[in-house]
Amino acid sequence: MVRSFSVIGALSLALFLAGCKNDTESAMSDSVSKTEEMTSVLKGIKDEASAKAAIPKIKSLSADMKAIETKMASAKSSPEDMMKAAQKYAEPMAKATEAFIAEMSRVSQISPEVAQALSGMK
Repeated sequence: MVRSFSVIGALSLALFLAGCKNDTESAMSDSVSKTEEMTSVLKGIKDEASAKAAIPKIKSLSADMKAIETKMASAKSSPEDMMKAAQKYAEPMAKATEAFIAEMSRVSQISPEVAQALSGMK
């Protein structure tokens, strides 16, 4: 199931990039990095206390990720640039998304507050 979410996430990202400009690759790289950073924060959550301590960082990273999405949505790019970027970052994004989903699932069992903060990422 996590594997299917990874594939769906990678494909959604590639489709989402329609309309990006020459900074497509930079935005995709930023997206992978922020997803990995969010996963790292989630991995540090071991109990309710560490979950509460992580909420400000989760909210900050969520805002960063939304800014990247906005940047990608408002940008323009040639189909060739979009394809190159999608191909280059498909595997790293799939891996980052898979790890993120696994941690999100684990942490949601520990803290409803973190689960709620993560639900604000949509």
